[in-house]
Amino acid sequence: MREVAGLRKEVERDFPMFGRIQTNFRNILYALEGACANLEPRDDSYQKLNWETKQKILLYESVVATSLLLDAREYDEQLSEIYRLLGIF
Repeated sequence: MREVAGLRKEVERDFPMFGRIQTNFRNILYALEGACANLEPRDDSYQKLNWETKQKILLYESVVATSLLLDAREYDEQLSEIYRLLGIF
């Protein structure tokens, strides 16, 4: 694990754009959480969303699905809530 963390720091140092990945990922999580905020565990919850919100959720869902490539441990609770909401979606 230390080797992976060291490699990650080296990549972030050599390629600063990768250093922004965590910040961008956090922003996407907040946007997805906001888009899912009106979902309720009801059958008609999906139908009440407008087209733009549905598309936003679908786009951000695919981005979050790649979170396994990132160190997302600090977002465990938020990811858990997002996956719960996506289950409703």
